[in-house]
Amino acid sequence: MTDVTLLNQHEYLSIKLSKGKGRGVFARKDIAKGTVFLVDPIVFIPKREMSNYIFEHAKKTFVAMGIGSIINHSARPNCFWEADVKNKTNPTISFKTFKKVKAGEELLHDYLWGEYPEGFDY
Repeated sequence: MTDVTLLNQHEYLSIKLSKGKGRGVFARKDIAKGTVFLVDPIVFIPKREMSNYIFEHAKKTFVAMGIGSIINHSARPNCFWEADVKNKTNPTISFKTFKKVKAGEELLHDYLWGEYPEGFDY
């Protein structure tokens, strides 16, 4: 069994209010470019049953079941996600920085999935 990391014990993350957005995920300390800072379990659902907080990858629709579900959107994101949808026993979604994120900075990804950051391999 994997140990549970409580939010106040998470190495990189804290949740605070984000101006105009409600809750957001913020860096507790500097996070280097290319760091996988979060891996959440995912649950597959039919797309028609969920209109918010969904991710899509390889023709599968799923919900992140952890902190990743409240990372806010930005057209200028500092992180992106990758899903391991082939793992039938323990599918996950990983969030990774594509540039340095400073302590106190909000972590943001692009919900629109139109253009990914340079170096993103989807």
